[in-house]
Amino acid sequence: MASFREELNNYLSIPGALCVVAGGWLYLAAQHCSEEARRVSQAYVLDSLSDARKLERLLPMLVALRGRVDSPDPKQCELSERKCVIHEVHEEDIMLVKGPTGAPERKPFDTRHECTEREWFVADDSGTQIKVVRGREASPSELSSVLEQQQEYNERRDGPHSTMQTVSQIITGGRYQGHKKTEKFLPVGAIITVVGELARNSISSGSLQRFMLRPPAPHGSPFYISNKGITELHMALARRAGVYTRLAWCLGGVGALLLARKAAKHAYIRYKERQARERVRKALARLAQGAAGSDASTAAGLDASAAAAGLDAAESGAAGPGSSRDAGVCVVCLSAPSEMVYVRCGHMCCCLRCSQALGAKRCPVCRAEGNVIKVFRT
Repeated sequence: MASFREELNNYLSIPGALCVVAGGWLYLAAQHCSEEARRVSQAYVLDSLSDARKLERLLPMLVALRGRVDSPDPKQCELSERKCVIHEVHEEDIMLVKGPTGAPERKPFDTRHECTEREWFVADDSGTQIKVVRGREASPSELSSVLEQQQEYNERRDGPHSTMQTVSQIITGGRYQGHKKTEKFLPVGAIITVVGELARNSISSGSLQRFMLRPPAPHGSPFYISNKGITELHMALARRAGVYTRLAWCLGGVGALLLARKAAKHAYIRYKERQARERVRKALARLAQGAAGSDASTAAGLDASAAAAGLDAAESGAAGPGSSRDAGVCVVCLSAPSEMVYVRCGHMCCCLRCSQALGAKRCPVCRAEGNVIKVFRT
């Protein structure tokens, strides 16, 4: 597994690959936003809700309208006296627990999370009502800007705790600090813009709600509930697509540059290694030709090691009688035969065991730094 990672690191730049992947993801997001903006611009805009009657024979179709939120049976908010049609409440206990460093930390634990949606519709001054179904399925980025939010936090009070608080203290081993409640809601009377599929309301209870607005089919078509106008919503989507596109090109360019740099560096290293192998091969070939009339046991061994390592007499100190070591012997331990070639300088002056013991890829003769390869004599 470790060797595979090393090979992967030699051929591939991990940061570059991550940048390319992130750039590709942002590019897809930009294309999605651009397509959403195009579909929103193609939606039929109802200047008045009463204009829906003119489109009755063309339904279902994608429309955009603006009106006032209303409901025959709105829900009462828990933290205020206001009424709403979409309601989300999130409660959590704040516990004081011991953190990783041993210091106490405040940590929330969920105790309640409810989402409800009442029957509601959009109305205007013309008296027409268009029912909205499955409003919670609208785009979260725009729906969150429409929902109002209120929070309430109660500090710990002395006295008996609730059953849930007692259970939380037993499970976490912490101490109860307080309780936080967050409420998000779409209030009755809010002016909103809805982009969705207009269709007949087959289960209408009266003549006012002849039409309904629902998430378009197939899934993926735009369905927005926003406080922006139609034109403003389209411009916001187009700007978002532009930002995503620029970020995608920047990340993709950086990733491609890192990948190309890694590939060029690896190609250069391979090129130097091939050169070193070629030098060794030519030296051994010259040795084989020159050693035909010489003593095979002594001169051939001396010339082979000197030619393979690329050493001259001054560098190796092995030329002539009285030298401190024999040619072809490791310059570190002076006993084992030299078999490791340093690519950058061409010196073959070290055995495998001493090369591993030295650790750093630095030639013990000339101190040149580079990769090391093992030579096999045949």
